[in-house]
Amino acid sequence: MTDNELNQFLRHVLTIILRLERYPQDVVDAFCQAFYKAAKSQPTGSPFLALADALNLVLIPYHKAIQITDINRGEKSTDVKVIKNKKQYIIDNLSDIETKIDTITHNNLNIKHELKLDTKSVFYSGSEINKRKYWEELFTNVEIKTTLASVLPQVTALTEEILELYTNKSDDSITIRGDVTNKNAFIQPLKKQMRLCLFNTCIICNDNLSKVTDFFLTDIIDGKEKADGYLFVNEYLLDIIHGMFQCFPQVKFVSTDTFKTQSIGLGDAMIFLSTTPNPTSIPSYAKLIKAGETIEFKVSNIGTDTQYYLIIVAITPGVDAQIKLTVK
Repeated sequence: MTDNELNQFLRHVLTIILRLERYPQDVVDAFCQAFYKAAKSQPTGSPFLALADALNLVLIPYHKAIQITDINRGEKSTDVKVIKNKKQYIIDNLSDIETKIDTITHNNLNIKHELKLDTKSVFYSGSEINKRKYWEELFTNVEIKTTLASVLPQVTALTEEILELYTNKSDDSITIRGDVTNKNAFIQPLKKQMRLCLFNTCIICNDNLSKVTDFFLTDIIDGKEKADGYLFVNEYLLDIIHGMFQCFPQVKFVSTDTFKTQSIGLGDAMIFLSTTPNPTSIPSYAKLIKAGETIEFKVSNIGTDTQYYLIIVAITPGVDAQIKLTVK
């Protein structure tokens, strides 16, 4: 890279950071995560590690504020083991959590209403879909409220315990939608930290500024200004022929990543990890991707870190599936 090309690159990176609010949340997230991963991979003692940790502190609230989970699981075939026998146990535990939250929030009725603690029956009565919805909403709401951090371990343990009382016989899905209501409030700290990351990277790499290109992947942002259909480095367009188990080795991922799948074809599909590239059956942990649906899930939810083959099978009789898969 010539000096002129390097100067243009540095100006381009700064321009991108100063205009981050112009880009979709998932693109901003990918751009910042790229720096975080590159910085975090540096050897022990590197000043980049502190930059990565500082960025992560503002990246996490930004990500959680923008992304909203719409827990609408649709129809499932599921057996409920002993949930009805847990009624008093649930009431007692939720009452204990409520008392602690009242102390923290000075009996804020709005908080109790938001957490559904004023209507505890929703956690043990009604349809399975709604009960699971309210438990997961309780956990999510407590998790994102920093003032309630002291009760999060208790809420986490109780939520996990109750949800384990269900035996899932078919897959479920979570639809992700974007909410930009509070975007500006959360983008400003992220922009400030990314500026610091750029300036400090230039200082650290002062003897060889071309190394800055390893930390700021501008292609992630530049792609949004290209034609429709342009794929980022972490995006893949996968065609699955009906009835076939297909392996996709071109998808690069690790077990700690998250998959976002957008079904843009007409057929449903199942996705899972396998120890072999040519399996003949669909495991119970496979994730269902319905036609026209966008879902997001941890890679660890569809297999283990020793299963290296990504398998997708189109399950709608006679109909192919097409998936746009994003590795986050």
